[in-house]
Amino acid sequence: LAQMRLFVLRRGVEFFCEQDSYGNRVEFLKKIYDDNMLEMKLESIIDYFLCDGQGLFYFRPSGDSYQLLYFPKDSYRAYRNQNSEITQVELIYSFAVKEPNMADPYAMPNQRGGRKKYIRLKVYKDRIEQQISNEKIEFEQASGMPTMSQQGEVSTVTNSLGFIPAVE
Repeated sequence: LAQMRLFVLRRGVEFFCEQDSYGNRVEFLKKIYDDNMLEMKLESIIDYFLCDGQGLFYFRPSGDSYQLLYFPKDSYRAYRNQNSEITQVELIYSFAVKEPNMADPYAMPNQRGGRKKYIRLKVYKDRIEQQISNEKIEFEQASGMPTMSQQGEVSTVTNSLGFIPAVE
């Protein structure tokens, strides 16, 4: 594993397009790679990948470009159809929100004075369902059953891309 890790880190990761007649897609992906400073994150991505054997890159639209996010095995679920095409991706991650009024004793601020929140994204070809919660969101309950109802704000937006911007 150490040799594999060293080889991948020295050679890097290359995203390629199955169809790219004029080379524009390759240049676009290289720009996203550079803009997201993936070179700095590559070590931890490779470590996760070698330990888990799988991972997911999610291209989150951000203005005219994309934010490239990597999710290890325990942070996503990819659902496929009979042709092995991804039909749905479910992502769970946390983020910090800086709140002006931290008078709430149950707010549990982090080191930077923010409040930790959790998000679940269900990405389909036509829509994205987003759930934001103050409580940790899990894929399954302790009993192994899928969670049916968890607290949090749920909103749905149209996926204007028309496809799921993820690569497993």
